Amino acid sequence: MTEPYGVLGQNNDTVFGKSNDILTQPNGMVFGYARVSTKEQNSARQKEALQDKCEVYFEDKLSGRNMERPEFQKMMEQLRPGDTVMVVSIDRLGRNLKELVELSSKLKEMGVNIVALNQGIDTSSKMGQLFYNFMALMSEMELMFIHERQREGIELAKREGRYKGRPLKKLSDWEQLTKEVAEGKLSVERACQLLKISRSTFYRRKKQEEIDF
Repeated sequence: MTEPYGVLGQNNDTVFGKSNDILTQPNGMVFGYARVSTKEQNSARQKEALQDKCEVYFEDKLSGRNMERPEFQKMMEQLRPGDTVMVVSIDRLGRNLKELVELSSKLKEMGVNIVALNQGIDTSSKMGQLFYNFMALMSEMELMFIHERQREGIELAKREGRYKGRPLKKLSDWEQLTKEVAEGKLSVERACQLLKISRSTFYRRKKQEEIDF
């Protein structure tokens, strides 16, 4: 059996242009993973870079809109604390930033190391911890961008008169009780008691429904 990893062959150093200084001896097994798509059907380059450095090799070939990764799932099921997942490029692990952030966080919780040859990433090293810090930063930035887009969308909808706010929570007997209040048969206080809501909620809901009261 070949060595898991630790020393890159000269050919691979030349092809990928990366030093082997980033690699550390793993405590567990080394799992190689490669992924190709319809735009990159030939996996030979990834396989060549990984096969002499890993003990188990997994490869997914995606086609069309099929985004499932059966081999990746098989690998995830076999991973144990101290193992290493090795890829040629970090984007082989995630098809977008959100997926990559979530996966790196999950692998960290599992105690699984990540090695990406092209980017010089080895999360078992001290410098590799910067990768997790970067992923955490990207996650926070993504949430900020999402909230900002939501705020911008709400402001635009308000200006165009399309924003109605959150959907109203369904309240049992709301229509009947508000009708009795409007007819003077029931007080607002009593209606709030029956509906188990505050006066401010009652009036806010009435306003949102755009009912004259």
